[in-house]
Parts: sequence; structure tokens; C-alpha cells
Amino acid sequence: MSEVKIISHTESVKYGDKYLGQVVRILDEYSIVVSTSRYVKDGDIVQVFDVGEELFGLDGKSLGHYIYIKATLKVTQIESKYCICQALTEEKVKPMLLTPFTAMTKTISSQLSLPIKHEDIQEIPSIDMIVHIGDKVRRRY
Repeated sequence: MSEVKIISHTESVKYGDKYLGQVVRILDEYSIVVSTSRYVKDGDIVQVFDVGEELFGLDGKSLGHYIYIKATLKVTQIESKYCICQALTEEKVKPMLLTPFTAMTKTISSQLSLPIKHEDIQEIPSIDMIVHIGDKVRRRY
């Protein structure tokens, strides 16, 4: 296994206080090992991310860099210098027995088009969205 890397002050400043570490091993198509010296707890939600181009406000000041979220995972095992994170999904199932305390509806969200001028669109360049060893990991905001 790769050597566990302690998070430097420079990395913490560069990637923010939610930065945990890097992907050091891919265990299978559902699980990764993340090196971290930061406190994490079982059930924390983390994101594998990459940093894109710098974005600027209308006043010309930097808004920071665009962040690509490659995967959102749940911490399932914690060790002293690493944690195991897994891609899990939760699905709400309609209950078999309805009671006064049972939710009878499920909320589903979908995207709606905005009223825009198509010439105003400035797409963000796409990147490789595959999770790789060395990718950065942070707590979800």
C-alpha cells in the first residue's frame, strides 16, 4: 500500500479546511482507502474532487476555483491514518402498512430550464471524472 501522507499546512490552505487527504487505494468498484490525519467519524459523507479553472466575479475578483465532484461516499471504517469510504445509496421504499406516522408521499426533484440567452452560456471545461489513486478527498460542505 502507498505510504500514508500527512496533510501539510499548504494543502490545507490550498484545498480548504474540509480537505481530508488522497485516495491511496481502490479496493473494488464500491470502496476506496483515503489517507488522512484529520478526524473523521463513521457515517461522514466525503467527496472525491478535482480543482478546475479559476472563476471570477463581474468585478474581476477571484471567486475561487471550480470544483468537480467525482464521487460522493460514506465513511464506513476508520483507522488511525486512513479510512475506508464506500459508494452507498439509500432508497426510500413505500411502506407495506400505512399508519398515521407513515409518510405517504415521496418527493422527486427534476431540473427545469432557466429563461436565458444561449449566447450567455460559458461552459466549464470537462475533465476526467474517473476516480484515480492520488485524487483529493474532502468532507462534503
